[in-house]
Amino acid sequence: MANVDDFWRQLNAKKANKASLSGLSDIPGLTTYSRTLPSKSGNGAASATAVAAAHPPAPATTQVAAALPDQQGLQANIQRDINCLKDQDRSLRRNAITQLQHRLFADTQAQDLQLLQQVVCSSVLVPMARLLADPVEKCREEALNFFTLAAQRLPEPASMLSCLMPAVTGRMGDMPVAEPSEEQRLAITKLVAGPVILRTGPGLLPYLTLVVKVVCRALEDPFHDIKKMPADGIRSQHDDLLLSLLPNLGHQHSRVRASSLAALDTLVIKGASEKSLVHMVAPAVKPLVSDRANAVKEQCFTAVAGWLGASRTFMVHLLPILLLGLSDEGQGIRDATVACLNQVAEKHKAVHASSAANQADKERLTTNGSASSSAGPTSWPAGFTHPFQVTEYVLQASAIWQLALRTTALLLNILTQQPLPCWSQDSAESPPPPATQAMLQSILQAILPPIVADLREWTTGLRLNAARCLHSVLLLSAAAVSPHLPHLLSPLCSAAGDEDAQVAQYVVQAAQVIGAFTPIGHWLPLIVDTVAAPQASLTTRVNALVVLSSMLYAAGVVQQGVEPEQLALLVDALCSDPVRSVDQEPAQQQLLAVIFNTITLAGSGCGSVSQQLWLLLLQLQAADSAPALAAQAAAASHRLAAACALTTTAELAAMHAPALINTVTQHAEEWTAHTPDCHVFSVLLLKCPGHTLQQLLPQALCILGSALQDSDR
Repeated sequence: MANVDDFWRQLNAKKANKASLSGLSDIPGLTTYSRTLPSKSGNGAASATAVAAAHPPAPATTQVAAALPDQQGLQANIQRDINCLKDQDRSLRRNAITQLQHRLFADTQAQDLQLLQQVVCSSVLVPMARLLADPVEKCREEALNFFTLAAQRLPEPASMLSCLMPAVTGRMGDMPVAEPSEEQRLAITKLVAGPVILRTGPGLLPYLTLVVKVVCRALEDPFHDIKKMPADGIRSQHDDLLLSLLPNLGHQHSRVRASSLAALDTLVIKGASEKSLVHMVAPAVKPLVSDRANAVKEQCFTAVAGWLGASRTFMVHLLPILLLGLSDEGQGIRDATVACLNQVAEKHKAVHASSAANQADKERLTTNGSASSSAGPTSWPAGFTHPFQVTEYVLQASAIWQLALRTTALLLNILTQQPLPCWSQDSAESPPPPATQAMLQSILQAILPPIVADLREWTTGLRLNAARCLHSVLLLSAAAVSPHLPHLLSPLCSAAGDEDAQVAQYVVQAAQVIGAFTPIGHWLPLIVDTVAAPQASLTTRVNALVVLSSMLYAAGVVQQGVEPEQLALLVDALCSDPVRSVDQEPAQQQLLAVIFNTITLAGSGCGSVSQQLWLLLLQLQAADSAPALAAQAAAASHRLAAACALTTTAELAAMHAPALINTVTQHAEEWTAHTPDCHVFSVLLLKCPGHTLQQLLPQALCILGSALQDSDR
């Protein structure tokens, strides 16, 4: 007979599976079979133990949601915890929050994030948001942890903001702040300054007012960690905000540009990174210096002045933008820029007053200044007029000359006296403040190369801005530019032939500044090499003559002294074959300007080179196709005679004709109709007085007879 154990084994034998509720298998707490509650007897207890041993409960798993096929199944799994969020028992509320965090966010990699998003936003969001105002601090803490996890892991956290932001603002947005716990205020600040700002994107726009309230309360909080958190969060969004804001600086409406610039000003002042300021902000702001609205331009220069700080990198990239305001057409903008520049210089001086780097700059500038002082003036030259007024240059009819290489060159008539630049319109002799000059001189080596490079840009506007900026930099740096002349004069000569008249005008003014501030010995050997170079193209030679004439004119205005060796070097270059052989009127016009300004600069010192100068003037007077040029050359001859203490050009001819005719007739047998010496010979005979011509007549007849006998010439 079977014992009791066999009997119970038969009763508990496994039966066929019954129909289970769809989607509810393996859920803790739910069974798919009917069970009878055990009796209170001992046998009943043993029976319950045996049943429990035969049918153990399903083990708890951290991947419950992954096993659920849809939103309804997942919601059924967590519905009890959702209901407990409203329970009066604080322990149940806290445990429910913890369970929801564990069930939903323990392993998001194994879950369907879109399903998780639907469940959280449909049934969990509202009751969880109410717990942010729970009277129990631990419940508020756990609720904030839940929202932090949700904002970090949900694919679309912006969908929570409709409930989250009003609840958060209620705790830490109004005055007085409702949240008494520093830890909870810090958690709220981390939530808002972290994932709420970083991950919600454009969805944050409707709630910006609420975000600003929380940020303001955080910045006002006495706890230092809370103060720091919003600043870090906002700083991390600078690049994204800049990418959206900077295109508006080019909007067609000036009010949009002005508003965007004001917002940009706020962003930069609040802590834009050096990288974004250099590579994003500066290139975007630069076009505003030529804005058609004066209000936008003035706002731009004021903003840039506010951004300029102690950083050398900021100075190199932003200061050229500010300097463009010095050459603006509007007097009000020029005055405002001068004031801003002086303020920046004072700030720069205060910051770097005791730094070792500034001391090194001062030593270098002192060395440069002492080297310059031995040869010329280092102080502000007298006799300058305002540099930034728009002046009309007097151009010849052939001022714009189309060259064979399809290059145009602007050729200025330097014989017309033009005012030279200075700093102040009210006081023609007042220099800029020493702090402003020192600031420019300290960064001159870093600021010049990019400006010079922009002179070669394809766009006329960029070249014009570069020329304007270069003119202002040279004006403020004064004699400190001398060490940079070997790298500066060649680009300056190239830019002097720019096809745009405004660009060429500013380049000529920049050359005048160099001629006025730097000693002649620093730039004359460099420029005459370019003028007299045998391999130089016609364009290069003419542009070099323009720059040389401008420098000589400025040096004469400030009454620089020229040494006899320097004067001889200059005249030898002008009398070289490559220079004398140019027969195009524009080039001859610039050669005449150089001669005229040389006579003005040297004054009575012209006596030692008067013969060579008169030779050049005679050649220019022989230009039959350009009567205006010949007349100006004759006027220059009278000026040369006066410089040599002679009353008329006849006396000049009597002094130099005998020696000069020997010079020009050395190769008479090789003359052609286009030989310069042949033209000089004919004009020389016409300009000589009677008694001088009588002395030269035998030699002249011999040369003329030889030329007439040769039918090929």
